[in-house]
Amino acid sequence: MKNNYIVPSLKNSFSILEILSNDGGLTLQEISKKTSIPKTTVFRILYTLETEGVIEKEGDKYKMGFRVIKLGMAALSRMELRNLVIPFLYDLSITLGETSHMAVLSDKKSLILEVCDSPHPVKISSRPGTAVSLHCSATGKILLSFIIGSENIDGFLQGIVLEKRTENTITTISGLKKELDTIHDQGYAVDDEEFYENVRCLAAPVTDAFGKTVAAIGITATTIRFKPEMVQSTAKEVIRAAAEISKKLGA
Repeated sequence: MKNNYIVPSLKNSFSILEILSNDGGLTLQEISKKTSIPKTTVFRILYTLETEGVIEKEGDKYKMGFRVIKLGMAALSRMELRNLVIPFLYDLSITLGETSHMAVLSDKKSLILEVCDSPHPVKISSRPGTAVSLHCSATGKILLSFIIGSENIDGFLQGIVLEKRTENTITTISGLKKELDTIHDQGYAVDDEEFYENVRCLAAPVTDAFGKTVAAIGITATTIRFKPEMVQSTAKEVIRAAAEISKKLGA
């Protein structure tokens, strides 16, 4: 990456955070000395980080704040969830003969964390790290239904255009609300050629020990292999796998 793309103040902030993460508390002068960053610059960065809850100040010393701890725990939780879910996705792919995947809510997208490919030569699922639209993906609709809820969709999706990707894509809030209520009642969601033509997906929620939905797992297949009459039997297997993962999480 070219050096002119680097934001100096942001780079300095990470240097300061790295030092604070290895120490119980440091003064402004100590931080400036350890980082070789001018005191005035250090002060402005510390003030900003403290205002955002990233660091805390006790007396004249600064230390890591709750917000960083929370972000770290969230990242660790996702890593643990990813590792835990892999064998279940593998079993699901073997059982159904299709690609399985897991996704979590990230900002206002469905972020795919893990994919287990089907034995078929054609790979149609998005890769890990891909963020897809919530309103037209099976995992996305699960996350909307069980985490946000249809009653909160107006505010959550305010300013977001529901992109029409195919002829089947739901593009109105009222239509999406109705779909989310149905999903919540039946316990699974279907992407019926809403994201890609000739591709059908089905997903179910994964919950933690507190009954909170933390992820969605699903399968992706071509409409030639995954026919409408197979939805009920497929849903049964995906819900079973989601329940087993949830049980491992203490649900």
